[in-house]
Amino acid sequence: MSEENKLIVDTDPGVDDAVALAWLLSQTTYPLTLLGIGIVAGNAHPAQGANNALTALHTLGQAEIPLAVGANQPLVYPLSRTNRLIHGPDGLWGAGAQPPYDITHCPTDVPAFYRDLAQAHPGATLLALGPLTNLAQTVTRYPEALRSLNRIVILGGAKATGSVTPVAEYNFWQDPQAAALVLGAGLPITLMLRDTFITFALTEAEVKAVCEGETAVMRLLGPPLQRYAGLYTGMGRAPAATIPDLVAAMFALDPALGSTQPALVNVMTEPGLTRGQSIIGLRFSERLTMIADDEELGDLAERALVESDFDLMTAVAAIANRQPDNAQVVTHINITAMRDLFFTTFIGKDEYYA
Repeated sequence: MSEENKLIVDTDPGVDDAVALAWLLSQTTYPLTLLGIGIVAGNAHPAQGANNALTALHTLGQAEIPLAVGANQPLVYPLSRTNRLIHGPDGLWGAGAQPPYDITHCPTDVPAFYRDLAQAHPGATLLALGPLTNLAQTVTRYPEALRSLNRIVILGGAKATGSVTPVAEYNFWQDPQAAALVLGAGLPITLMLRDTFITFALTEAEVKAVCEGETAVMRLLGPPLQRYAGLYTGMGRAPAATIPDLVAAMFALDPALGSTQPALVNVMTEPGLTRGQSIIGLRFSERLTMIADDEELGDLAERALVESDFDLMTAVAAIANRQPDNAQVVTHINITAMRDLFFTTFIGKDEYYA
């Protein structure tokens, strides 16, 4: 039996977040204690997101899990309305509308909520599925609070292509200032990049098979999941739908499901098409050009050519040491194992063949 996972989830409950929560609390492969859930603005406004999370928790019989309602807007930019097209006006295409839950008893100081959970459970994992506003506020107010965590798994960033823009993934684009702040805080961060999570996808037939399940959670999430997936396979003209938050949740419970590589990650914060772009240096040469400009590197080249005693490698290493790697990035996932975990949990079979 695997060692128990102690998990804190920061989320902006839209459809894929709700599926991730449902999988976490329905799977039986990994012992899990979900310590608490913090809600952040993203796919839905936090008040609605909290109601969506409570709807899922009550459906799953896990209503006792502590929930805190956090940041209602990003640090600088206004909350985008674009995601309403993917997640509906309430984040769950109406599934979260009934019944409305009383959230007035929920704490609203998420940084203190995370501080207390991290202090009480050192070595826990924090899984961030939405924009990083709550984490940025926690780092600002309690700089040492999250250092006791074993891992912080963040769904965000892209090296090759984005989603909201050609270069920016949604979570980093929605609050790039928060992403930059968190990545600069010296925390044990692992990034689940868009490049990697899009390799896990479900066909329309596979989604339909799962959604036809007679469990309470699928009666709740089946209709919004089919609508969510249909936007990928219909309007998006994709052969299959990605469920990013599910992939990050699986990896958070079992790091052996993926391969990681150290990287230097910078986030563009200025407005325009590059807003939220993550510049990711995986190779040494990439990291070097993120730290030193062409003029500085040109000076080194000149010295190496004209000074016989110039130690180029020492000089280059000194430049690299100015900005050490600030994250592990997931470069590969075990798609077959993740599919087995998904189908086993939701339809009781290791695999589904359309």
